Parts: sequence; C-alpha cells; structure tokens
Amino acid sequence: MPRSRRFSPPNSVHHILNRGNDRQCLFDSPEEFEEFLDIARWAKTRKPIRIVAYVLMPNHWHFVVWPEEEHSIRKFMHLVGTTHAVRRRGLTKTIGQGHIYQGRYHSFIIDSETYCYRALRYVEANPVRAGLVDTAQQWHWSSLAERLGNDRGLLDPGPVPLPDDWAKTVDEALPQEFLDDIRKKLRIHGKRIVLKRR
Repeated sequence: MPRSRRFSPPNSVHHILNRGNDRQCLFDSPEEFEEFLDIARWAKTRKPIRIVAYVLMPNHWHFVVWPEEEHSIRKFMHLVGTTHAVRRRGLTKTIGQGHIYQGRYHSFIIDSETYCYRALRYVEANPVRAGLVDTAQQWHWSSLAERLGNDRGLLDPGPVPLPDDWAKTVDEALPQEFLDDIRKKLRIHGKRIVLKRR
C-alpha cells in the first residue's frame, strides 16, 4: 500500500521528529552528534529549508522547520536520514541488520504563534525533561546552544521573534495542556514517547 503524501505547503512551520528503531541510540559520542549536525548543514545547502529550532537526543531528534518550497521537508529529511543511516551502519559495523530509524519522520504543522513559541520551547527543553542536564543551555547539540554563541550555520530566524530572556524562558515549565496536546498527536501517529511532566 503506498504511503500517504506529506502536506507541507511553503511558508508553513512544522515540528518534525524521528527516533532510533526499537529506541536504540543514534549517537554514542560527541563526535557522532556533531557529525549529524554536519550532515544537516550539508543537506540544508542542497534543499531550500529554514531551520528555526533543533535538538539531538541520544535516541531521537527534533527539528522545527520553515520550508521555502512545497517538498523541501521531504527532500531535506531524505538526505539527512539516508546519509546518517548509511554512516551509522558503517560506523557500528552493522550493515544489513535492519533499519536505523523506527520509520518515516513524523511532522506536525504549527498553526499559531502561541503554538510556535511552545514548540520551540518544547524542542529546546528536551534534554532537561529527559534529565540529561539541569538547564537547557548546558546541552551542546541544540539550537539554544547555537543561539547562545555556538554558531554551526544551521539556525535561521524564525517566523516569530524570541524574547531577550529566551534561555530562561526555555527552562520554565510548559503548560500541561500543551504537553497533553503533544502526547495526543504522538499517539495519533502511532508513537509511544514518554514525556516527563515539568
């Protein structure tokens, strides 16, 4: 049965994510995190897409993207996912042993300014919710780190301006109804992701 086509009109904003198959790690070392970001930067030079937030976690990643053309997300994610999977299999010497990712990436359209702010906070606060760091700015592999001076050439200005105290805002707890909404969307897409309450 053919897969349904993605709806990603130009200038719409999307929260996209994927995780390792069977929740396996995608990144085992700082070098692997950095290599993935290098792949994303390379793919961005080939496909017209704006990245307005991102975070890499040990077994999954999130991006908030603002495509410039109708099929930008699909083309960008194909380059990123395929290149990373090939390199990961080569690095771990597991070529021919199944999928790296649990499936196609998942994409949720962001339909309001309020939702956009919350999605950006949600993405950049992920390492805090997972208990990996005490504050989001301590995590090196996120757009917040880039906003605070670790320039990787990945981040673009977003459709909404961020306040001067953005790093502090990211560390504040998100409204429970927003986390519930995210959980609902993930259930609809057949995903089981445990989000810690903050």
